[in-house]
Amino acid sequence: MNKYRITKYNPKNRDSYGRYLADDWTSYSNIGRTFAGVLLTESQYLMVENAYLDAVACFLEESGILEMAVTFHSSEISKPKNYHLNELIQASEIRLVVKSLLREEYWCRLQAKDGSYIHVGYDYYLYLGSPKESSVWKKLATDKMLFVEECKSPYED
Repeated sequence: MNKYRITKYNPKNRDSYGRYLADDWTSYSNIGRTFAGVLLTESQYLMVENAYLDAVACFLEESGILEMAVTFHSSEISKPKNYHLNELIQASEIRLVVKSLLREEYWCRLQAKDGSYIHVGYDYYLYLGSPKESSVWKKLATDKMLFVEECKSPYED
């Protein structure tokens, strides 16, 4: 399984334990606040959010994923709006689900029959996994100023 962490965070700003040390925004709710002396505007936020969503859409297309099931952590207390456990979400809808996850409107995991997954974690971390090696979505993410690192999702079973 190929497992990746996709973030807006430059790995150069991590300590030896992997903690991100730079002053940076981590949530949609941070719009209007200042980080490292720079005000986070909605347009700046949307540019980053769209980069994540474009990477997810490309990942789905390149992996040939047509649908994913909604799954949860056993300790999770919030449920996604309008979706149920094990419900299949069509690829065309997944971008909207991931957008809501990035905005912390709810939390769930998405998994395809082949084991591919999409997990959105705290602090604007995105985890993608697939049995297929891919390059197109990784290049797209990098071109959009995101960082792609090999990394197991902390939300895996």
